[in-house]
Amino acid sequence: MDFEKEQYKLWNREAALSRLMGNEELLQRVASIFVNSAPDKINLLEEAIVRHDQDAVRLLSHTLKGSAGEIGLERLWASVAQLETLASSAQVDEWYKQFQLVKEDFMCSMEILR
Repeated sequence: MDFEKEQYKLWNREAALSRLMGNEELLQRVASIFVNSAPDKINLLEEAIVRHDQDAVRLLSHTLKGSAGEIGLERLWASVAQLETLASSAQVDEWYKQFQLVKEDFMCSMEILR
């Protein structure tokens, strides 16, 4: 999967709200859950990359991708999807490079949600 960051919104709030049937309160709760739980997932993902644990990288990427997609964090979703794809290969150096982009998108996403 090759992507240009600019083609994805950092946060597609409208799409997230649509997925939650227009329930603003639910969107706020889901966003709060993400803000509170995602940092642990990022840390675990980084640890898995350092350990070269391919299965854990794939699983954690998939989990984080789902969470990001659920609340409309399109850019984070796309960068994590790329990492998930790369985790299917043994190219560990590529995991590190992509994880740096994931962290950057993650930090931007957290700023928007706070």
